[in-house]
Amino acid sequence: MIFLTLVGALSILVHHVAHLVNQVETTDGLLLGYVFGNVSELTALLLTIHRAKKYMLPVFAFVQAWINVIYYCELPLILTKLTLFILIAFVIFCYSEIHVTP
Repeated sequence: MIFLTLVGALSILVHHVAHLVNQVETTDGLLLGYVFGNVSELTALLLTIHRAKKYMLPVFAFVQAWINVIYYCELPLILTKLTLFILIAFVIFCYSEIHVTP
């Protein structure tokens, strides 16, 4: 039951990220958005599995909460673009931390 709940919650977040990416990138935006969303959510799972540094998961949770705010509220497009940029940069940083830090 816990796993199904987690999959449901992650699916909602993937959907939100996909639609935000679609707002920014109009050609192939939805497909790219779902890839983007899946990558970001799988990163959160990997950080949990690999017991990442304590600051990483709260930062990730904050960015995901901010994505929900952007999704449900009509905010300027620049905030959406900036948030997506921060999210992908943080995902790349997290993977480097997972593989470089012992």
